[in-house]
Amino acid sequence: MGEDRSPAPARRLSATFADLGPRLASAAAILPPAALAIYLGGPWLAAALAAVAGRAAWEWTRMAGGPGRDARSWIAALAAAGAVGAFEALEPRWLPLALAGFAAAAWLAAARFGARRGLWPALGCAVAAAPCLCALWLRAMEPRGLETLVWLAVVAIATDVGAYAAGRAAGGPKLAPGISPNKTWAGAVGGAAAGAAAGAAFAGAAGAPVSAAVLAAGLGVSAAAQAGDLGESALKRRFAVKDSGALIPGHGGVLDRLDGHMAAAVAVAAAAAWGLPAPFG
Repeated sequence: MGEDRSPAPARRLSATFADLGPRLASAAAILPPAALAIYLGGPWLAAALAAVAGRAAWEWTRMAGGPGRDARSWIAALAAAGAVGAFEALEPRWLPLALAGFAAAAWLAAARFGARRGLWPALGCAVAAAPCLCALWLRAMEPRGLETLVWLAVVAIATDVGAYAAGRAAGGPKLAPGISPNKTWAGAVGGAAAGAAAGAAFAGAAGAPVSAAVLAAGLGVSAAAQAGDLGESALKRRFAVKDSGALIPGHGGVLDRLDGHMAAAVAVAAAAAWGLPAPFG
């Protein structure tokens, strides 16, 4: 009684994509408010990203553990959120100094709780806030900041979906078994192809010419997103934790869900700052 009588291939397929349902439910809950904040921009997006930065810094510092981690986590969260919230009040050239100041304040305030581990809140503050500041800067760019930020999100999401689907379906050799044993080369290639294709499709739909440069930009952002994912996996392995948190069903924490987006935001902002080709100028 209760025996699974479905065909073996169907059972294997069900087991392979067992976490797909929670992932889809999480995406359905997250995407509408995120899209609205991106569309509105300004203080609405700043408030949303301040919350993201605060939670990401909190998760980072919680993973580091050690004495006084509760107090250090909240200090890092408040510092990261404050740094992003300052975007609306400061001119762009002052933002790096503001971020450094908030990170230094986090380190000074937290050092007394964790001795040498006081460095982790400063790192958490910087790593969490910097990509959010990059996203705000991109959104504020004229004349097509909105399209640029949406393009970035489309590439990052497609990379995540493509890597998940290709990796789970094809399996094969591991990409970096010492860092993340579940990631495969098939997933990396599938993610890169999906990210480049989705980015080109969105660029074309938004009126930008689809060229080799657009495809190359999509591949570069996809690579940055996958590097961010691997970087967070290395951090989790360093501190022997499975997930950065448990806030998002099917994913874990904010860092688990947005690590690729955060790395992609830094990559696109750096490319824009250096005047490198991108779909939107």
